[in-house]
Amino acid sequence: MTRLEFFNYLYTNVLKKLDCFIEIRSINSKTVKQCFFSEIEKLDSYCNTQKENIYFGVCPRNGDHKITYLTTLWVDIDCGNTGHKKQSIFKDKEVALKFINCVNPKPTIIVDSGNGYHLYWRLNKIYRINTYIKEILKGLSARLHGDTTYDTARIMRVPDTFNIKGILPPVVAKVIEFNNTKYDIQRFNLFRVPLNNTTLLNISLNQERQYDISLLPLKLQKYIIEGKTDQDGYPSRSELDMAVINSLVYFNVSNEEILFIYNNYQIGSKFREQGDRYLKYTVSKARGKGEIKSPVSN
Repeated sequence: MTRLEFFNYLYTNVLKKLDCFIEIRSINSKTVKQCFFSEIEKLDSYCNTQKENIYFGVCPRNGDHKITYLTTLWVDIDCGNTGHKKQSIFKDKEVALKFINCVNPKPTIIVDSGNGYHLYWRLNKIYRINTYIKEILKGLSARLHGDTTYDTARIMRVPDTFNIKGILPPVVAKVIEFNNTKYDIQRFNLFRVPLNNTTLLNISLNQERQYDISLLPLKLQKYIIEGKTDQDGYPSRSELDMAVINSLVYFNVSNEEILFIYNNYQIGSKFREQGDRYLKYTVSKARGKGEIKSPVSN
């Protein structure tokens, strides 16, 4: 399936019925160019002229660039750590593809993006976006270990264009599977999760319990003792906190012991600035993930 066939399959009838546009963004390290196309042939020709990473908005945009309708569900699955902010649950593309081949409902289209896979499920009609749709998108991404790319404004890599984000030499994103299956949205009902399902835990800050961090992996000890540094590999203190607390939960550290660690080590700097609610929210989020695999080990 070529790029032109990809866009024609997903959008030809949609553009005519809704009088809408496909958003295209060309992104490099310095600039972002944003364009909107109502004609797929012109979109395809434009992509041929671009040398940057090129992305498209999965949901069509209306005249004032708002997003109201959806015809396709999607999940972005990363592999390894090349070109990604954090390590994927899938160590390489071969492992990820074996998992994807067991997914039910089977994706209508699978794109090899270069650093992972983009999955698309074509729906049987145009659906107006509502909370129910957003809950399905969020749950589908979570169940399939996808990246957090389930918001309706999401852009995905255009097939038959170069992925030059963290890969040398560049590789071409390609459609590797197409089966022409269209689904009723009800087929995905089992994936639904509430948009805000994090409940604050009842953690009392005067009930800390001492914990010996020497029982933990050395790398995790380092994060706890030093806190955020330029060399830790995490973009922000919040993301480092999330990784550390995920690991503490994995190693069966209690809420009271987590409180002790965050009260007494450098890792707790943001918690001590922002107060109880920050720590309660982060611990609740970690405990709400179900089976957790430690992101921090020796």
